[in-house]
Amino acid sequence: MSDRTHGSIEELPDGTALAVRVGDRTVRVPARCPHRGAPLARGVVTGAFLECPWHGATFDLRTGCRVRGPQCADLAIAEHGPPGAG
Repeated sequence: MSDRTHGSIEELPDGTALAVRVGDRTVRVPARCPHRGAPLARGVVTGAFLECPWHGATFDLRTGCRVRGPQCADLAIAEHGPPGAG
């Protein structure tokens, strides 16, 4: 698990998704950015936002909506159990 500014990112065993912890919530997000496929496990969580490491696309982890950066699809967000629960 990688510590970030205000949250953490854990790669899930299936390799297609991540568990991102923000405060007392953990959400499941795709492992790759919808813009150019960057590995979001290398992204940065700041508050309720996840920033892509390649081009800076930034997503609101409460809604999945892209809030800045290059034009791309929103992230599919789902509630997830505690980190490590898989």
